[in-house]
Amino acid sequence: MSFDWILFDADHTLFDFDRSAAESLADTMHAHNIPHLNGHWELYNRINKQCWTAYENGEIDRDTMRIQRFTLFFKEIGAKAVDIETFASQYLLGLPSRPYFIDGATELLHRLHGTVRLGMITNGLTEVQRPRLVSSGIDRFFDVIVVSGEIGHMKPERAYFEYTHLQMSRPEKQKVLVVGDSLNADIKGGSEFGFITCWFNPQSAQNDSAVTPDYEIDALHRIPFIVGLHTENI
Repeated sequence: MSFDWILFDADHTLFDFDRSAAESLADTMHAHNIPHLNGHWELYNRINKQCWTAYENGEIDRDTMRIQRFTLFFKEIGAKAVDIETFASQYLLGLPSRPYFIDGATELLHRLHGTVRLGMITNGLTEVQRPRLVSSGIDRFFDVIVVSGEIGHMKPERAYFEYTHLQMSRPEKQKVLVVGDSLNADIKGGSEFGFITCWFNPQSAQNDSAVTPDYEIDALHRIPFIVGLHTENI
């Protein structure tokens, strides 16, 4: 099947967010004289995912999510007298300086650029995503970049995809492929809007949801097969 556009999610699809976040968390804790022990990253990562899910489900707003994850984390590890607002700001400032990629991401963008139009769709925070796109040098590949915090809507909301579609000059929906790791934000949101979807599932996780992607891949190098740049089977 041929496509005119591919819309990529950012974190956990192109960017290795966990690696960047783990390093930024450790550095920020050290800067605040908070011991960083084994298991702290895993604990924070679990809490962070819970807060992001609540944010994407509309249960909490962006500013609450940004602070709540650290409030819960420090409570769990028994850290007291921490200026959480300052800590959260410093943590976010550290993320753009660590633009690590998922294996094959940059090679894929080079392969696709000029053959199909590319967009980035992200619920990530503006203060992280915009500087990281520039520092990583991949901003030049994208014709459209839509950051949820800048438009007042987020994936999987229909309004988010409507805005994105408008920025793309409204191409035929069945000629647009959404690639992302989130069954809810990327696959459900894209499918309900009418786009074709591809679930990036490198860990081969079980899909226990009611969401059914059109494609599923475990590695980014499979994308060219889907969009018709190779003739072999995927």
